[in-house]
Amino acid sequence: MTSSTTSQSPSPAPQRRDPSALLTEAVELRGKRVLDIGCGEGALSRFLADFAAEVVGVECNTEMLVLAQQGAEVANLRFVQGVGEALPFADESVDVIVYSNSLHHVPVASQGAALREAARVLRRGGDLLVLEPIARGPFQEMLAPIHDETEVRARAQEELEAAVRSGGFEAVARDELVNEVTLPSFDAFRERVLRINPDRREAIAAGADAWRARFESAGIRCEGGWRFEQPLQFTHLRRTPVSKALRRASVTALVEMSESDGALSGKVLGRALPPLVGLSLYIEATTAEGAPYRLLYDTSSSWKNLRRNAAAAGVDLRALDAIFISHWHFDHSAALPQLLRWIGRSIPIYAPPLSQPYDPLKGAISLRLPEGADVRFCPAPTTLVDGIQTTGSKQTAFPRRPLVVDEHALSLRVDDRGVTVLVGCSHAPLEWLIDQAAGEEELGWLIGGLHFTVPTTAARKQELLAYLTRRGPRRISPMHCTTKQGIAEVERALPGQFQAFTLGDRLEV
Repeated sequence: MTSSTTSQSPSPAPQRRDPSALLTEAVELRGKRVLDIGCGEGALSRFLADFAAEVVGVECNTEMLVLAQQGAEVANLRFVQGVGEALPFADESVDVIVYSNSLHHVPVASQGAALREAARVLRRGGDLLVLEPIARGPFQEMLAPIHDETEVRARAQEELEAAVRSGGFEAVARDELVNEVTLPSFDAFRERVLRINPDRREAIAAGADAWRARFESAGIRCEGGWRFEQPLQFTHLRRTPVSKALRRASVTALVEMSESDGALSGKVLGRALPPLVGLSLYIEATTAEGAPYRLLYDTSSSWKNLRRNAAAAGVDLRALDAIFISHWHFDHSAALPQLLRWIGRSIPIYAPPLSQPYDPLKGAISLRLPEGADVRFCPAPTTLVDGIQTTGSKQTAFPRRPLVVDEHALSLRVDDRGVTVLVGCSHAPLEWLIDQAAGEEELGWLIGGLHFTVPTTAARKQELLAYLTRRGPRRISPMHCTTKQGIAEVERALPGQFQAFTLGDRLEV
């Protein structure tokens, strides 16, 4: 089984690299407009100006900005005052944004806003390059007693990961390197820290002697002063490119199980199904280029019934382009091994991470997959084709800890019909799945299991109904673990938007 997860083998030791050169190697800057946010005294901005069409250094500290502006005039370089969370630039007006040792200086509560601002001003497909110091090593140990940045640096990394999960950015590269920093003297370093953090003056003055001793102990005497090794995390994100909408898409219910009065039931062309058969939906779409795209959303637990129903519905499972697994519970995925063997060729399987493969609710399905199965784990949003995207995965406890389940949902974008969101069981909170799938876009159609069965409480059901009423999908088709009683509750709460959807039905979304 292949996957996009990181190998468990030991990582190579970080290489010593020039961070400035790394930035110019990561992206072709020729002909591009670059923002250097938190540019300080402007050294990096001046370096980048040798490669780019235009560089704008952005600095919030007035003293630093004055120092940057005092340097030699460069035709394609200018410096402006501003903050990362409120950039003075138009939407989609910049090609590259650089945060070099500066994202963690944005107030913790505003770091997420700063990355959203970066997404706003970057052109689609534009690059965000972030270098952040890692809170370890002699340099960190020397700095920590006076100015400990461990928490803010960790938060910056969390916000970068959240920016990818939100769908605003795609992860391009992530690497660790070691930068050699040369400082002329302790006094020069102290003054530089004070320029960046003037509020630390009293604390620095009180501990100056001890800090000087740590400085000289951690550093190595060299020509030009003192040398320190500083580990850095390099993150390269790319603004999500424009995704072309599908020309059309339909969803057909091939296997459907609903719960009523504690009993699980379903039908196969008028006949009763065994318990715990599950859910399987067939998606047939036409891309913007006019090409067909056939996707199976979950497989149910019964290969026999999936195959029978697909044939009755005129669906050729051997012609599938891909398979989407919402989560690894066996009523959504147990038929996958037999389906893959029957198809007889490799097709991509987009699935959430498999945190507990031996969970009894998952049935060790991954161990029964054919050798070489093309399973593509999707912890972050992933585009299948233009107009079809996963939400990224979220882990929740189910039914209670220590058992957990990772789940993601699927979005379809068809012209001006809003975003269609398909959910499997909504173990990951429904609000989170919808926000990941649609953001602030109009919710066109919500289809799938809302999990109104145990252990969901009556209060939580009312909370979900209130949320759905506020969110206002154009259409809503609850099924599966919503339960028959829950489906009736949804219909009463949203009568104008409710659309029944059961076994054999086909929806044009």
